[in-house]
Amino acid sequence: MRRVNLFFQEIIKIFAFFLFYFVWIRYFLHSFAYATALSILCSIVSYSTILLFRRKKLGKNNLKLKEKEDAENMFLSLVFSNNPINFFYKLAKKKHPNVTKHKNYIVIEYSLENAKTVLCFDNSFSGLTQEKFVSTYNVIKKENPTKIVICCKDITDKSLFAFCLNFQEKIIIFDLYDT
Repeated sequence: MRRVNLFFQEIIKIFAFFLFYFVWIRYFLHSFAYATALSILCSIVSYSTILLFRRKKLGKNNLKLKEKEDAENMFLSLVFSNNPINFFYKLAKKKHPNVTKHKNYIVIEYSLENAKTVLCFDNSFSGLTQEKFVSTYNVIKKENPTKIVICCKDITDKSLFAFCLNFQEKIIIFDLYDT
């Protein structure tokens, strides 16, 4: 039933484009056949370009249901593993030569840029709050990082993004889908 509704919505959109173009083209062209043909062509081209831009935008922002399920399963496997930092350490070691593993985080050093990134993983199911962030930050700040990446299940405190702007370091927070 949902597909039928979507199909009719798209047909109505094309018809609305057609009416818009037909009114304006018919005003300038007095031939009914030419105005109709040109209106159909213009409406299909307009609809196609809008559909193309909309699909690109939706493809970037929305994950498919299967991808969301896979992301949740992978995150759960990380949470229930004995040491989830090992996963991130192995992943970072493949790409970066200067990676140091600690108990709750890893440090990636970039010698050319004189920068340091700290990646930590919050394996709680309750989500990341300001209190958890501050406690994590207090542990991490002794490394003097330029960037902090935190992977968590969910960001329960929406004011956390504004709170993170108060720090000198660049702070990136990933939820379970981004992770």
